[in-house]
Amino acid sequence: MAPLQELANVALEDNGSYVAYQGPSERTAAQIATIQGFLDSNIAAEESVATKHAVVRLQGNGHPEATELCVRYLKADDVEVDGVVVANNCALIVEHKTKLGSANAKTFATKMGVIRSIVASGSPDQDSPVAKLAGKRLLPVLCGRIITTNTTDLNKMEEICRANEIEVWDVSGSGVELSSGCFKSPHVHHFGP
Repeated sequence: MAPLQELANVALEDNGSYVAYQGPSERTAAQIATIQGFLDSNIAAEESVATKHAVVRLQGNGHPEATELCVRYLKADDVEVDGVVVANNCALIVEHKTKLGSANAKTFATKMGVIRSIVASGSPDQDSPVAKLAGKRLLPVLCGRIITTNTTDLNKMEEICRANEIEVWDVSGSGVELSSGCFKSPHVHHFGP
């Protein structure tokens, strides 16, 4: 193992606690990159599956015109979205997390507030993603393949989702479901004309 390198611009304090970390070697860096690539590809695949399901969901609920809006960011780099599906009067905003819990629900509720604000402020470019969402009901969907098993956290997540009208989908196993075993989405969107 190589010796630790001296750090510049570090001031040590009396009674301080310090951690030394030896970075990965070229071999372990390649392994880490491979594992990260594998994880990223699975997450991207689940985001895609959820977005495609959102299209089918809207089309099956009276919106045959529903299509995926191919966008990763709304208004420059302000807000990242995992999927957006638009129909005549509504849009499903898809947020994917590997494991769902109250922290994810709270963060997504906050993000939806920002998205609604961006859409309300408008866009002079009529071809922009923001302009394509103007005047539509924005319906949030939080999805993931694992739902917290902590009962307290699950109850908090359900409370947040109910209060913010966030539908929850399970993307594990056979596809995307509104319920999985004992878990049922605390809010279900209703699609009207």
